[in-house]
Amino acid sequence: MKTPKIEIEKLEKSRIAITGEIDTETFMSFKEKALDNFTDAVELPGFRKGKAPRDLVLKHIGDRALLEEMAELALAEVYPEIIKEEKIDAIGRPEITLTKIALDNPLGFKITTAVVPEITLPDYKKIAKEKNKDSKEVSITDEELEEGILKLRKYRAHEALHAEGHSHDNHEHGDALEEKNLPPLDDEYVKSLGKFENVDDFKSKFKDQLLDEKKWQEKEKIRIAILEKVLEDMKVEVPDILVSFEENKIIEKLESDIANMGLDWNDYLKRIGKTEDDIRKEFHDDAEKRAKLSLAIEKIGKEEKIAPTEEEIENNVKDLMSKYEGVDPLRARLYVEEVLRNQKVLEFLENLN
Repeated sequence: MKTPKIEIEKLEKSRIAITGEIDTETFMSFKEKALDNFTDAVELPGFRKGKAPRDLVLKHIGDRALLEEMAELALAEVYPEIIKEEKIDAIGRPEITLTKIALDNPLGFKITTAVVPEITLPDYKKIAKEKNKDSKEVSITDEELEEGILKLRKYRAHEALHAEGHSHDNHEHGDALEEKNLPPLDDEYVKSLGKFENVDDFKSKFKDQLLDEKKWQEKEKIRIAILEKVLEDMKVEVPDILVSFEENKIIEKLESDIANMGLDWNDYLKRIGKTEDDIRKEFHDDAEKRAKLSLAIEKIGKEEKIAPTEEEIENNVKDLMSKYEGVDPLRARLYVEEVLRNQKVLEFLENLN
């Protein structure tokens, strides 16, 4: 098969247009295969499916349908070859327009596809080092410890009242959640909370828990500061297809949350007076930011050669599939790879000094 002569035009939003022609000989070589496909599928009176004479099949479907099937078969072979030969990082499904189509003639086409965008990153190492200087040592004061314990005691009392059939409304519980009316903080009480020997043991372990949470919050604050600055300074045209992909993920998460509340998604939309398109528009900017962030992290990972090991991927995929039934193995792997890569890139950035 001859490789068609093509012209490639860069479009906005990280898209390209590939214009070209498939020569007559190559195009016509798909005629028999196209006829075979129709012969196998068409049912004509007096013949079993797939047994009708080819001349009758052709008369039944017409030249236009045959030409379109030939074009689809031809482009299905030619397009991947173009992508490979021209080293095009195409993403998503291409839009194909036939510009010239006739028997015993070349096939003219125009293919528009999104491509992995050109990304110009700022000096992310310098940004990370500057933001990491703002990281602070954290600790838990006695006041924070006592406040945390009080919140826990009130929460437990609240849940106990609910278990007894009372409303979840705090206002209805009134004095029951006043500190003076809570169960005493003694050895018996803390043992009911978990594996604690006494009050001192509980306070020590609870303080460690609060400290871990505070450390995580501080780390998250620095991570966000680094990424926000990287996103602000990077240059990239985010393809619409990637934004749509992030919008789909947001919608799927919302649908799942609504279902967990025992509500139907369509009923929920009617209740709030919105359509799914309205929701997409509301989250469009967030989706675009997510897509941009994903591109930035992936680019940093490639430049720094940061990637999870095969063992890490396999172990996490097994763990994920053991927890959730019916998970597609390929989707699970892609998800795990992305999560692990993101974690490693973020750890790399936060450890730059």
